[in-house]
Amino acid sequence: MASVCVLGQGKTLLSKRDKVFALELAVRFVVYTKYIEDAEKVQASRPQHRAYAMSMVTAGKLILAGPFTDGYGALFIYDAESEQETRQYVEADPFFKSAVFMSVEIRPWKMLGTNVEKLSVPEPIWS
Repeated sequence: MASVCVLGQGKTLLSKRDKVFALELAVRFVVYTKYIEDAEKVQASRPQHRAYAMSMVTAGKLILAGPFTDGYGALFIYDAESEQETRQYVEADPFFKSAVFMSVEIRPWKMLGTNVEKLSVPEPIWS
């Protein structure tokens, strides 16, 4: 059985394994990006983009990130105080600077729960 934490109205429900995962009821920002169709340009900028993403993870600002499997673009979840702060992170990304992002949509999002085991990655693929 997966370890699950659900928050609502100040109550935490324990998983069947009696594990408690503390999550702040804070607003995060989800960023949807669409890539340009030039796959070579995307590939050329990817090492710098991934290095930047790793620096944001290390700084505690990037929570989750990854490309869509169809090459359309990517999804990012940032821990930021505002949409403006999130936009600054996006605009500092090498993919943004090299015009790999054809479009960017930023949406506020409230995390209410997570399945921690499903979010585990055996080894980060940032490099």
